[in-house]
Parts: sequence; C-alpha cells; structure tokens
Amino acid sequence: MARKYVDCAAPGCTLRLSAEDEKELETAVVDHAVMHHQVQDTPAFRERVRQAMKEE
Repeated sequence: MARKYVDCAAPGCTLRLSAEDEKELETAVVDHAVMHHQVQDTPAFRERVRQAMKEE
C-alpha cells in the first residue's frame, strides 16, 4: 500500500500529515483542522480531505 499525505492548506500552517491507511490520514487531518483552525467536521470537508490526498 502506498503512503499518502496531505499538506495543511491553512494560511501560515506548514504541517504535513501522512499515513499508509487513508481512513487514519483522513481522521488525523480532520482532527488537526478542527482543533487548530476551527474548521467544522462535515461530510463536504471530509470529501475535500480525501481529494487532497497525494501519494508520496
């Protein structure tokens, strides 16, 4: 299984999260966005996260 990553898109945030499991990565990205950038956890946001995943 290929490792995937997502770069945080928030202005000034340089965090990159990665994982081999897509669900684990999705959860980590959503948790980061909610806790640090006051983003709401919605189905639309989760879909944007899945679309932003790239292979390393």
